[in-house]
Amino acid sequence: MSMADIFKNIEALKSKAEAEIARAVRATAQAIRNDAIISVKSHLSAGEVYTRGTVKHVASKPGSPPNQDRGTLTRNIRVTMDDDLTADISSNAPYSAALEFGTSNIDARPFMTPAAEGQRVKHKERLQKAIMRAASDAK
Repeated sequence: MSMADIFKNIEALKSKAEAEIARAVRATAQAIRNDAIISVKSHLSAGEVYTRGTVKHVASKPGSPPNQDRGTLTRNIRVTMDDDLTADISSNAPYSAALEFGTSNIDARPFMTPAAEGQRVKHKERLQKAIMRAASDAK
């Protein structure tokens, strides 16, 4: 096998590995998004009841995911692929950061961080499988 053949094989492996890893990154990003949405939609904890205009809302307990209200929060959780290997999962409702991290007036009701932490081990497994697929295809 010539050096040109070796370099060609290395490039093919690199290309296959990048494609497989990109697929794993997208899968993890979507899973984090879905987990965050599910945590808000399926969660109901009885916290403080307050009225906003004519609508009554039951706030979740501090430390628990926020209770679903009008759906604005969950409709604004998005995945953006920055490049093939980097994803940004964000919640773009105006009050997302206040709920996630709390403020001087309200305690945190995290929904994004637990979703991301819940996918940490699965993401590592996805990456390992992606690399194994790329390596086995290169043989």
